[in-house]
Amino acid sequence: HKRLLSKNAAFGSWAPDLYEAFPDAQLILCIREPRSGLSSQLSSLAPARDLFGTDPSGEQTRECFFEIFRQNYTCLEHFAESADAKRVVILDQNDLKADPAGIIRQILKHFHIDLSDRLTVELNRLQQGRRSSHQHSAQAEGLDLDQIEVCLKPPYQAMLRAQQRISPENQ
Repeated sequence: HKRLLSKNAAFGSWAPDLYEAFPDAQLILCIREPRSGLSSQLSSLAPARDLFGTDPSGEQTRECFFEIFRQNYTCLEHFAESADAKRVVILDQNDLKADPAGIIRQILKHFHIDLSDRLTVELNRLQQGRRSSHQHSAQAEGLDLDQIEVCLKPPYQAMLRAQQRISPENQ
């Protein structure tokens, strides 16, 4: 009767292993458009690279993280194809930003979790369309947009089409 909530995107790749290791677990897999996700990750690492003087141009970090994203998106695409929709839901971060309360209500309903009075109040206070103050862009991070379209976009789009996806239009 325990719940683990991790917002860290790096843990998304753990979903298949958690699914297998905990057969009673219910998982929420939050995915992000790859261009935005990768540029955000690289941008957030830039201060550490500057502080420690590692990889000044960011080229090695860019290559390493592109490969991590490629492997993770491919792995999660395959996971989405086989995971039981009763145990796993997939949501896109853009949908969560657009309608946080609606998406959370759908997830709770899907997993048969009762909505407490306190949670109802909090959901009613959520802001729709809230934007992060973290500014980043694929161009500023030197990402190859064609490479993203060819390698990362197809598995992302497959996950968006997965039967487990919860989105505002499913309401």
